[in-house]
Amino acid sequence: MNRPSPDDLNDIIMAEQREKIKELEKENKLLKARNEELNENCYGLAKENKELKKKLDILYHYV
Repeated sequence: MNRPSPDDLNDIIMAEQREKIKELEKENKLLKARNEELNENCYGLAKENKELKKKLDILYHYV
């Protein structure tokens, strides 16, 4: 049985690393999109919270 040469082993390792990089880049892209979505939700909730606090302050003012 022939053993792979060091160059062949290096090629195999490099191919595996390239595949891992592709997977990580894909995951990173998905995470960035999710992060953007969460940031938008957070902004919306903060805005809604501010509006509700204003309404509550008005209600307390008249009580």
